[in-house]
Amino acid sequence: MAVKKLLYVDFSEGAVTEFAATDTVQGSTLTTFPAADKSSNYQLVADDYFINATTLGITVSLPDIALVGKVYVIKNSSSGNITVDVFDATAYIDNLGYSVILGSWESITVIKADNIWCII
Repeated sequence: MAVKKLLYVDFSEGAVTEFAATDTVQGSTLTTFPAADKSSNYQLVADDYFINATTLGITVSLPDIALVGKVYVIKNSSSGNITVDVFDATAYIDNLGYSVILGSWESITVIKADNIWCII
């Protein structure tokens, strides 16, 4: 398992400092979010937050059962399109229906609100 590292950039000083995910900075614990690369179709789970789709043509599915307020960020870093859809189509994504196509290097952030995934 890779060790999570965070970088802090002070633009006024031009300094870059590297911290471990468990370090404390100025009296506050750094917050990290789960992140994973996916190269095949994938259904999001409760512990996910950021998914980086690395292979064109894959589908990343939003769960139909999720807590209101749950946020997911999906990034397409492949050379082509990927699909973000709603697993089992019991909810929909804003007024776009049950799926959204993300072009290369596009991303989407969604939040669950009752039976709708809102794009934020």
